Amino acid sequence: MHLRLAADLLFRSWFSLASALLVASVVHDSDLFRLMDIQPSERVTATEFGVYDCGGFVRTTEVELIEGETFGWRLEVPDGQPVMWREELVLPSAPLRWSGANFVDIKDDGRTAVTAGVDLPFDGGLAHAWNITDGDPPGDYELRLWVDGQLHEIFRFTVR
Repeated sequence: MHLRLAADLLFRSWFSLASALLVASVVHDSDLFRLMDIQPSERVTATEFGVYDCGGFVRTTEVELIEGETFGWRLEVPDGQPVMWREELVLPSAPLRWSGANFVDIKDDGRTAVTAGVDLPFDGGLAHAWNITDGDPPGDYELRLWVDGQLHEIFRFTVR
């Protein structure tokens, strides 16, 4: 039993690595995606943006400029198959610093952070979140989300 579990975990690790390398090679150039129209994925049954608080996820277009405030998107993907996603978080101006900048590609003179991944939906869903950090600017933000290579949604929200 343990040997089978170990083999399964090893396979999943290699599959995840291969998927991540494939995504990196496909989505590296963000200019290619800016030319695309929004084409919501038929696999996604619901998409929402909001903040996470003590009570869970709250849909909103307003994010408080408080260090540690968590915001992001959620998708319902009932088919359980791997989802290739990519996002661009666009700020009104560059922050003082990007936390976790070794995990994101910073563009547009520091105003845009690009992340991507391939993940299996858990319990029929998938989510990704960001945190407000010291030095983040107030103003109008935009989060562009691609699903399976198609621009799926653009979330516009205000940080104040």
